[in-house]
Amino acid sequence: MIGDSITHHWGGEPSGDSRKAGEASWEQLFGSHAVTNMGFGFDYVDNAYYRVQNGELDGISPRVIIVLLGTNNLGHRKDTPQACADNIEAFLRLVRQKCPSSKILLLGVLPRKEKNLAGPVKETNKLLAKLQNGKNIFFADPGKALLSADGVSPKNEFMKDVVHPNSRGYEVLEKELAALLKKMDARFRGGKPAGKQA
Repeated sequence: MIGDSITHHWGGEPSGDSRKAGEASWEQLFGSHAVTNMGFGFDYVDNAYYRVQNGELDGISPRVIIVLLGTNNLGHRKDTPQACADNIEAFLRLVRQKCPSSKILLLGVLPRKEKNLAGPVKETNKLLAKLQNGKNIFFADPGKALLSADGVSPKNEFMKDVVHPNSRGYEVLEKELAALLKKMDARFRGGKPAGKQA
């Protein structure tokens, strides 16, 4: 799973992150599967591109690569939706080049608490949805399940701060991803309850 701090704080290994706000939901989602958390705080799409370009995926061939990037491009750097989507498209091309047999699950940018970014997030996700081909690149927008009744901002009960889910938010994402992965990967079994062996 490749991403920024939202992925980093979720759980799994490797991680120097003591917060791991979503560790229980990570275990519930992935359990006995071999999953690497390649999330790095503050990363733009460009940083992830550099990491993959310089060997992060070399020598491996995961069944599925999950990509969750773009929030820092929109929030910190104020990229336009088109610029953000173009960067992600280039990143997907690189990932396909490095891991041609892997399926890619591209996730939409999650909602943020800044209402002025609701429009750019929505527009970016519309552009990202066009990158799927239904064969080896798939798109999903699990962040919709975090939205409040206004359809714009995330529910406070699901967010730790402006952009990062709390444990309940990660639980929502875990349920959304489990359903998606079951459709994409015949070998996906989901996680195992705590204390159970694979």
